[in-house]
Amino acid sequence: MIEAKYRGARPADKAAVLGLLKEMHDEVGMFNMSETKVANKIDTVIQNGVCFVATVGEEIVGTLGLEPGDMWYSDDGFLSERWTFVKKKFRRSTIGKDLLRLADEYGHWSNQPVVAGVFSPNQVARKNALFRRFFHPVGEIFIGGDQDVLRR
Repeated sequence: MIEAKYRGARPADKAAVLGLLKEMHDEVGMFNMSETKVANKIDTVIQNGVCFVATVGEEIVGTLGLEPGDMWYSDDGFLSERWTFVKKKFRRSTIGKDLLRLADEYGHWSNQPVVAGVFSPNQVARKNALFRRFFHPVGEIFIGGDQDVLRR
């Protein structure tokens, strides 16, 4: 059994989180990745939202990022899940579930709904099933126009 520990990310964790998000993009990313934009988003999430990391020993093996957001038509805020990722060799553990549970608990604690979803054409059914364990489905995502983005 894998013994993981969980904590909020610190600025010093940025490189490790960036490495995980590069792995995530290699597996499921759509569009081309801008490392600069990803690095800036990590800073924003750590400073203004919450970024959880899962560690096994000294290694960061999973992460989930939540950023404050709102809808274009409302002043009501929510926490927008920006990423959830666990390294492949740790996926048979409960780390992914634990990170999603932490996000849900944080939403309850901060009195904000968490808006999360699967924005990838890969393994959608499996990922949706995992997210449904913690969150209620409210829609789907569709891509039109140049669909070559789905084959990257």
